[in-house]
Amino acid sequence: MDAYQTSPGPLLAATGQYGPLKLCGILSALGFAAVTVASFLLYHGHNGRGLILFAIGGALVLGALFYALRRTRCPVCRTPWLQYALGAKSLNSWLIWLVTFTECPECGCTATALARAENE
Repeated sequence: MDAYQTSPGPLLAATGQYGPLKLCGILSALGFAAVTVASFLLYHGHNGRGLILFAIGGALVLGALFYALRRTRCPVCRTPWLQYALGAKSLNSWLIWLVTFTECPECGCTATALARAENE
């Protein structure tokens, strides 16, 4: 047995799902920035531009969150891992759990099992 089989890495990395989470973070940051700028525009009387920018920022934040919630799931049982982390883990530990967990909480799938299934 090699080291990869005895100590499987994080399941999120093994399934290549860091990308959607990074995209969610980038789009959410852009959305929050747009909403912040929109509030300044609205305060200074630029209502039309402010409302449009506010709508764009809100759509970015909500769209990114929806995308990440739907995209990060187990390839075997389709359990949504981000929803599980947000619902089952504490506010202080959900993100740490999400990027370090090695076994699906629903079906027990591991990175080693996925690697074996790909090789067969």
